[in-house]
Amino acid sequence: MNSLVDVILAPPVVAPTAFAVTDHGSLDRSQRAARTSANARLREVPAPRVRCSSQKSVSPSAVVALASVVAPTAFLAKGAASTSRRSEKSKLRRTVRVAVRAGTDDDAALMAEAAQLRAEVAALEADKEKAKAKEQERLFGVFDVDNSGAIDLEELQRGLKLFWGVDVEEEMVKKLMKSQDKNSDGVLQKEEFDLAVMERNYGKLKAEERAVQEVVMKEKSKELAGQEEKEAEERALAEYKASLPIANDDNGIFARFGSILGYFLPLIDALRYSQAAVTYAPFLKGFILVFLELFRVLSVIPYGFGPLLLFIGLQSAANNVQLPTLLRFNCRQSVLLTLSLFFPGIIGGLVNILYGGLQGTTDEWGQWQQGVVPLAITEPCSALIFFTIFGCVMYSIASSLAGITPDLIPFVSAESGRTMAQTRDGSEDPGGNDQAK
Repeated sequence: MNSLVDVILAPPVVAPTAFAVTDHGSLDRSQRAARTSANARLREVPAPRVRCSSQKSVSPSAVVALASVVAPTAFLAKGAASTSRRSEKSKLRRTVRVAVRAGTDDDAALMAEAAQLRAEVAALEADKEKAKAKEQERLFGVFDVDNSGAIDLEELQRGLKLFWGVDVEEEMVKKLMKSQDKNSDGVLQKEEFDLAVMERNYGKLKAEERAVQEVVMKEKSKELAGQEEKEAEERALAEYKASLPIANDDNGIFARFGSILGYFLPLIDALRYSQAAVTYAPFLKGFILVFLELFRVLSVIPYGFGPLLLFIGLQSAANNVQLPTLLRFNCRQSVLLTLSLFFPGIIGGLVNILYGGLQGTTDEWGQWQQGVVPLAITEPCSALIFFTIFGCVMYSIASSLAGITPDLIPFVSAESGRTMAQTRDGSEDPGGNDQAK
């Protein structure tokens, strides 16, 4: 206690807040100057934590209150020469003891009040837990209609409808039951049942269901969009077919005989492979001679334009929608058969180059002699090519004379029908449900 008084009375240490002496009349000019200087130092120095000799802590608020009482008296004691310093210090010590005792009593009161508040909070928590347990027991009794001590699926569904006001699906009730059935016995015991937790689980499950439904709706939207796109394409195709000219389905003598004339072009082009074919089928020699004479007739046109003009004429006939469909189809098919002979020529040329390079030799004069592909290889290949074209032409001629479209040649027939100018049947409705020819 004495140390605290010494701290307050010592000149370097001042109270943490400024103070004022109200009795201005009892101080002379030098005392007022000392008071002003002390107040200035008080505003600059931070508030310390003061301890008394008994090691008990005194709060800053107590020190402030103490300083406001003691400091004026201290400065009066210092400035007044006629007053005894010892007497003033004795008075100050008594004042400090009273202030410290008051501060200590206040701290003890606050600690006691805090302890009382903690006790009240604990009591409130305990009451809350008791009320919750009582409410849970009441709710369990409402759900447990048969008083069996457990809530089955039917009781849970009925109770949820009573409390939530909605019909919960049986699958959802099963999920809610499973979420709280810790021992997996198919019923809810009293310690397992918690309506608040069940309500939160119900919200989560419904959110998951909504997410799944959104995914399903997106998939359905995509399917619907695809279906609409398909229907739009079908409508566009129907409109296109409806805009096509009506097909000429005439299969008379003109159409039939005109159809077979176009096949002279692929036969003439296949004559280069005919020599090998005669070796395997001598009866074809007279037939081939007839086509050789026809080729000579076409060769009368200078610069080899005869076959080219025939090719262009067949192309034009295939695209003329006024002509019979049978004639147009055969013209297109004869052109494609002629073009198909382009590939064996390319392959044969490459084989001759490779074989000639690999099997070439140098003669006695040192000159390079290119190798020649043996007849044992070239003749069967040439005969196969001629027989293939000849068979396709014979089939097409026979089918056309019978008034039937020769559309069974692999790849060639399909391309012939696809690439010639399209028409539609005269019996076709405007919707274009039938396939365009």
